[in-house]
Amino acid sequence: MTQWTARILEAGDSALVLQIEIGDPSTLQAVIDVDVNASVIAIAGAVKQRAIAGVRDVVSTFRSVTVFFDPLSTDVAAVVAALHEDLNVTPALSATSIHVCFGQLSH
Repeated sequence: MTQWTARILEAGDSALVLQIEIGDPSTLQAVIDVDVNASVIAIAGAVKQRAIAGVRDVVSTFRSVTVFFDPLSTDVAAVVAALHEDLNVTPALSATSIHVCFGQLSH
């Protein structure tokens, strides 16, 4: 499993972004990593399952989770706490094979 560091950033007054970087905190890198992506998907799913009041949407990208919320009806501290707690969620990994053919098919 890849070692990574997470940080939570405010994105305006109605969203929080959990970003994951790989490596030593002094040399953090934003790279594509399958383990990081699996963790991000698991974290996003866990936050969604919490059904925190006022949370409008939870969106995952390759290395981050953004939680959009209504700032008038959401306890932001609860969202931050949920993100911190869900950092330890174990991703459910599964393999999928996709067959690809480049070039022309012969008949």
